[in-house]
Amino acid sequence: MNIFETIAKRHSCRSFKDEQITDKELETILQAANAAPVGMGNYSDVKLTVVQNRNLISKIENVTYQATNSVGEHAAYEAPTLIIVSAKKDETVSVGLPHRNASCIMQNMMLASTALGLGSVYIMSIPMVIESNSDLCKELMIPDGFFPVSIMAVGKPKDEVKAREMTLSKIGTDFLK
Repeated sequence: MNIFETIAKRHSCRSFKDEQITDKELETILQAANAAPVGMGNYSDVKLTVVQNRNLISKIENVTYQATNSVGEHAAYEAPTLIIVSAKKDETVSVGLPHRNASCIMQNMMLASTALGLGSVYIMSIPMVIESNSDLCKELMIPDGFFPVSIMAVGKPKDEVKAREMTLSKIGTDFLK
């Protein structure tokens, strides 16, 4: 699959098969994460945590539901794998840099997942809940001085993924030539 086919097929998957991804698929996704650009090349300012323990994923979903039930009981969509991107808390760095770094990492991982025929979704609600729960941070091995920025749920999609039409009409664009 070329990059444009991958981009056309990339979507937010919210329905996963009850089947774990392979170690090779996970390795490929993590390699894509490591290929992402981060501000000033400070890769030590980010950390990845892979969660494949079903009980721990259920606990994350339960804690999230208790904190904000508007996301429903399964904020991680019962995905078999979660990948947490955490960043160093540092008041001296540019505002928003941890979120920008995490976004680059997440996009690489999601495109790699799509190229592998997997489904993925960027989860925004869970990191805020985890950050405010120090016991869960410890259980997830989020290092001291770091905070969870974003989470990707990944797995084999229940439904076939179809490519979207590539278009210029969705996002308004101004041309200054």
